[in-house]
Amino acid sequence: MKENIEGNRPVFEGFDDYVFYCDLVHVTPEEFFEGNSAYKEILKDYSDTLIILNLRDQDDWIRSRLRHGHGEFAKRYMSALGLDNLDDLAAHWRQDWDEQLKGVREFMDDKPEQYFEFNIDTDNIEDLISALPDYQLDACHWGDSGNSRFRKLGPVSKRAKKVWANMRPRSTN
Repeated sequence: MKENIEGNRPVFEGFDDYVFYCDLVHVTPEEFFEGNSAYKEILKDYSDTLIILNLRDQDDWIRSRLRHGHGEFAKRYMSALGLDNLDDLAAHWRQDWDEQLKGVREFMDDKPEQYFEFNIDTDNIEDLISALPDYQLDACHWGDSGNSRFRKLGPVSKRAKKVWANMRPRSTN
């Protein structure tokens, strides 16, 4: 996405055969790109796009990011931003959250038919399904994949997961 935007190409050129995009984050120790920040470019290139703004408790979101990959995600993000501590990173994310939310809401204000907010903590999946009938969504496909808040791992599994999170190869481009 970033390279396409910088090259004045359509945002999703090269992978534009999909119907749904999410978690558009790229972070290395040298750089970061939050694809959700490209909503203006996406709507310019794909004018019939539907924007679904997923919300949740901001502090929970920040805690989740700080724990992601046993802290590997936060370490890479801090390095890319030149930050020295997790408090500064959390403050950065909090400010980004506030600016992103304000920006998306203002930009989409005159496009209500292309915009839907969904709070994953409090909203009912049936509301999303009824708001998007053309997509034939099914509540049985709704879940919380990747959520490890309530999962208890044994010591061996816990250690293996941490080692994998911190040692697996990362994209450098």
